[in-house]
Amino acid sequence: MSPKDSPVSSATVPPSPPSSPKQHCPTVDRLLRIIRLHKAGSRPNHPEEYRPFSLPAAQLEEFQQRLGQQGLDGYFGDKLRWDYDPRERGGSFKLRMPSQVHERFTALVDDAIYESLKGLSVEVKALEDVYKGRSTTIALHAPQLENSSQESEQEDVVAHRSPDATFYHCSRDALPMCVVEVSYSQQRKSLPRLAETYIVDSRHKIRCVVGLDIAYGTGSKEARVSVWRPGTEVDEDGKRVGVCRCDVDAVVVRGSDGSVGEGELVLNMRDFVPKRLLEEADADKTIAIPFARLASLLAAAEARSSTTSPPRSRSSTPETFRKRKRSPSEELSDGREAAYLRLEEAELEKETTLDGEWTGPGWTQEEGGVEVVERRRSSRSKSARVVGEAS
Repeated sequence: MSPKDSPVSSATVPPSPPSSPKQHCPTVDRLLRIIRLHKAGSRPNHPEEYRPFSLPAAQLEEFQQRLGQQGLDGYFGDKLRWDYDPRERGGSFKLRMPSQVHERFTALVDDAIYESLKGLSVEVKALEDVYKGRSTTIALHAPQLENSSQESEQEDVVAHRSPDATFYHCSRDALPMCVVEVSYSQQRKSLPRLAETYIVDSRHKIRCVVGLDIAYGTGSKEARVSVWRPGTEVDEDGKRVGVCRCDVDAVVVRGSDGSVGEGELVLNMRDFVPKRLLEEADADKTIAIPFARLASLLAAAEARSSTTSPPRSRSSTPETFRKRKRSPSEELSDGREAAYLRLEEAELEKETTLDGEWTGPGWTQEEGGVEVVERRRSSRSKSARVVGEAS
């Protein structure tokens, strides 16, 4: 019997069940809620809002798609920073929400370094092509590490980082020459790992990482500076191994009592210009920013971020003010948004109680940073022992 002659009519065939709604990743839902709350001002700009989330590559793609769908991509790209490393926890996503002190101090230090470079550009022409990249997300194609194998690790792992400030040279626009990271004492232990990620995962294309560690919410005024650069070691087989070398290790810029430390932040031309573009006479020239100036910049950032209201002006300011009357539709929309945000806050707090993944101000932070496969202990070459030697 042909299908046409079948006694079963289409009317007797039960309808197909409706397709199941697409299930969203709970971690992505949580991240989006945090970003919406942050945008609405419901979460303070606190440095401890820095924590890792386990997010495999497929879920990262879902997160990026839904950011655009919900109109959060512009805010996320402008106000927030993120790091992603597929080698950690099967994909580690870190969302960073800088405070006002953090943002302003970063901008002031960024400007101070750039002004010093421009002042020296009269002598070193190659500096004319150095420009500020500010905070921009960069992709690092991590190399195979010394004790890894192609079977155990991918040959080309792409990690994403959002440094606080960057300096590029026009001859190398893909990656910055110098990176500045401003951290808080709560994340002090993560800075060396972060610097190692920038330098090693960039295959030494990033030539300098400046780390500024400032106290926040602890009652201390301490601030420290560290500097990392590329270096080389010789392993047991006599092979040269690229490493990250710490040239300045957490030197005090400002003491816990507010006293200014002695010294200066010294950066050289190879930190900003590819070696092939430097004249031999220019390679050893440096710029120096005294610790006193760094301390004053930090004090200025803290003062500008003060919540104290400015004194009331006695000029011809109107005695009273008026806004236009809101329409019923606007008031209804605002009410719905407020209720929606309250619901999101309640859901976020409930999740905190259940699994402890989200914690607000005052939480105890686990050590962050980048998990790097540990290298075998190697013996340094005689020349590699010289501090400050370029690789």
